[in-house]
Amino acid sequence: QTVAPTDLVTLDGSSSYDPDGTIIAYEWTQTGGTPVNLDDEESATTTFIAPNNSTDLIFNLTIYDNDANEATDEIIISVSPCVSISDVQFTTEQGTYCYESVLVGETVNLCPAIVTAVNSGDNPNFFISHSELTPWNGIYVFDNSVNPQVGDEINLSGTVNEYYSFTQIIDVSSFTIMSSNNSVLPLSIDTGDLGTVCSQEGESYESMLIRLNDVTVEDIDEFGNIQINDGSGSTLMDDYYFEGNWPSIAIGDNISSLVGNVGYSYSEFKVYPRNIDDFGSCAALGDLNGD
Repeated sequence: QTVAPTDLVTLDGSSSYDPDGTIIAYEWTQTGGTPVNLDDEESATTTFIAPNNSTDLIFNLTIYDNDANEATDEIIISVSPCVSISDVQFTTEQGTYCYESVLVGETVNLCPAIVTAVNSGDNPNFFISHSELTPWNGIYVFDNSVNPQVGDEINLSGTVNEYYSFTQIIDVSSFTIMSSNNSVLPLSIDTGDLGTVCSQEGESYESMLIRLNDVTVEDIDEFGNIQINDGSGSTLMDDYYFEGNWPSIAIGDNISSLVGNVGYSYSEFKVYPRNIDDFGSCAALGDLNGD
């Protein structure tokens, strides 16, 4: 796994087993990297504080059974400074299409972030954001090897990729759930802030969980894209990540409150509600003005 400097790291050998006897002893030894202090070298599980520098830490776990047999396995912990989502997302250059990340192709260790939406089904990809409700703080993770839940605080490493200018993390190489049931709050913006066509302001909300208030349905095209406007300018809404039965929506309808994650496809920004709870007038945790 990959961890950040000064992280508390757990080495866990408790799933070790002996098919024809019992395990009577464990022994952890460090064989490479900056030396660290293990809290218990003779326990199935031990912890240490990651050093404050980039390094690969190599450990051996040797187990002994009641027949005097032994077996050894190795684990490598990579220590790498974490980067924020905004470090990946932020750019002032429009690039070839629409503000592609300057870190495309690089493997990054993201600082802890909270899962804001999960695309359930056979491909449980997901959106994450840092807890700060500020632009440039959301990103999409396209990797079905991990399956977190909304509200999980996670630490992950993966490769930065652009899918037709939709920034995402692919090929997750390390993934840890640090805590669960965290509050997931949207950032309140106007429809005109997001817009439809490529812009730096619209790009700053990509993959973030946002709230729109008092929007009117202006149009519905042949592909099911719903054009909405709160009076500040139009943007689009789509059901691609929706879980459950999509509500009946017609031109002229007013939606008092709408929550969803921002995506970018076919050269357009769109808001993707997650489920029926994202439609309505409720203010999460009493947050009336989205601050």
